[in-house]
Amino acid sequence: MLLRAYLVSGGFRVHRDGCRDCEKEARRSDSAGDAEEYASRADVVASLWSDIIAEDPGLYGTPGGLASLEAETIFLPCTSGLPETSPAGESREPGEAGELAAWAAGLGLEARDLDDLVHDAYSRQASETNNDGLGSQVKFLIESYGTEGARSLLSGLLPQTERARLRRRAEQRPPSAPRG
Repeated sequence: MLLRAYLVSGGFRVHRDGCRDCEKEARRSDSAGDAEEYASRADVVASLWSDIIAEDPGLYGTPGGLASLEAETIFLPCTSGLPETSPAGESREPGEAGELAAWAAGLGLEARDLDDLVHDAYSRQASETNNDGLGSQVKFLIESYGTEGARSLLSGLLPQTERARLRRRAEQRPPSAPRG
């Protein structure tokens, strides 16, 4: 899809090329908003924020870091139809995962040999997501369970959250003076 991205107040606003709002956006933008072809939202974020990602890949090259950059990238309604990820998936190279899996199998590795590595990667991702706050956590839940599944899980927290609030309130009250 041919898109124009405008830098406005530190974040990007993304329009489809030819959108009626492009002229107005260009007037208030800090960037030229040249038209470029993108295959997905992930490609847009990676391209627009490439300098930031390159400066600190340990932070911005992670799922949590990318989510924070994506939060600063507003995709306007005129971009509907742009997929979240590229058709080849998140890999930049077609067949990359298949080739690496074949190489690992050639080394004699089996799925169970990778269990701890995968667990560690997901634990790190979960920790980063939790540290990035509520927005990042909700986005992760939606990616994992879908919007309705995440909504159901969040709704299930309400009674538990209310009980926790009551416990905290009770713990904050000063102890009663002994009767006597």
